Amino acid sequence: MAFHDIVHIQDFLEEHVRDRRLTAWEFTRSTTTGIQEYRIFGQTECRREVNTEQVEIHLYQERLQNGTRVLGESAVTLNPEEDYRSRIRRCLEMAAFVANEPFALPESGGEPVQADIYDAVLADDPGEVMEEVHAVLERKSQSGRFRVSSSEVIIEEHEIAFRNSRGAEGRYRETEAYVECVLLCGDGTDGEAESVAIRKVRRKQDLDMAALVDQAESFAQDMLDARTPPTGLMDVVFSHDALDELFRYFVVQSSGPAAYHGWSRFRPGEPVVRDVRGDRLTLISDPHLPGGMLSRPFDANGLATRRVEVIRDGVFSSRPVDSRHAAYLGLEASGPFANVVVQPGQAPLESLFEARPALHCLQFSAFEPNPVTGAFSGEIRTGYYVTPEGRIPVKGGSVSGVMDSAFQHARFARETVQRESYLGPAAVRLGNLSVSGA
Repeated sequence: MAFHDIVHIQDFLEEHVRDRRLTAWEFTRSTTTGIQEYRIFGQTECRREVNTEQVEIHLYQERLQNGTRVLGESAVTLNPEEDYRSRIRRCLEMAAFVANEPFALPESGGEPVQADIYDAVLADDPGEVMEEVHAVLERKSQSGRFRVSSSEVIIEEHEIAFRNSRGAEGRYRETEAYVECVLLCGDGTDGEAESVAIRKVRRKQDLDMAALVDQAESFAQDMLDARTPPTGLMDVVFSHDALDELFRYFVVQSSGPAAYHGWSRFRPGEPVVRDVRGDRLTLISDPHLPGGMLSRPFDANGLATRRVEVIRDGVFSSRPVDSRHAAYLGLEASGPFANVVVQPGQAPLESLFEARPALHCLQFSAFEPNPVTGAFSGEIRTGYYVTPEGRIPVKGGSVSGVMDSAFQHARFARETVQRESYLGPAAVRLGNLSVSGA
């Protein structure tokens, strides 16, 4: 699949810059190769090879409107062999209807850090890796303790090439393996439980299918006897999948858009949570985390990304921002928030369960803290009610609270875990949350 000569497209854009019909442009070319397969009860329902190419162009048109400089913007995605000239002209017409605050695109001269996000094994032989995944599922299911009702495996290589009108350019490659499988336990007579196992990684070494399947089977077996948790106020320990969105409130509150639009509560030099009685949060944005799903050498505007310590010992330190919001807020550009890195605590993981009872949440059906208020509520998919007598599997019911008060009593495990775009304590205990159950 081939486009018209890329050079001709960029020459066409430069012609518009010289004629002052266009202020600036960005050009991103993305190619994807790989393989995808979906199975139901071990039988292939769909299998296809992926080989795509895409060109996206973003146009900027600065103009005077009612005595004020404004920036018109528009983007177009080109398909192979189509008339790019007419598409770009229509894109320019659309930019005239947008009036944003102007900002300057990054210039050439940045030195991007190449993150460890490419695995030659995944890129060179995705079919073999896919067969290894299915082999693990088949071997594990032969125990008879569970059935694999469905599985989806996607293994891809992406190559991204970028250039803008100010001379900034770069290129990087990344790989991605995505596995999702649904395990069923029980024969349906005395009940049946399912567990959904999902893993997305950049490198084969991080896939570890055997451990993923064992964990999913354990969850499903336990959920056969699960009950609804009791209702009341209690401490809640978050681990496994429950960690993925736990810090989202702090990420969004520290972002450039939150500050620019006036709803960020965070101020430099001030605590993000007041009256802390537990561990204080240290939060970092790391775009170079090895294997991180949000790792990349440069952002969508071609800016070389850098690591930012956002919160240190509970105090807001620095705001990670792209070129646009750096200009709007008068800050140094670093790129938007990338992978979440949280400093672990001093307590061994098991000590987080010493004060009982407590609720241990491993998976939620949905958990999305409100980015403005910090209020949250999540329905429990997999969990355990931990009492002095032992652990009781629970599901259903919900956990709710507000981040400001919940993190006043936070305790972070000293053991760490890396997930898709998270590196930090393997478990976090938050105090005095509201549990709605039986």
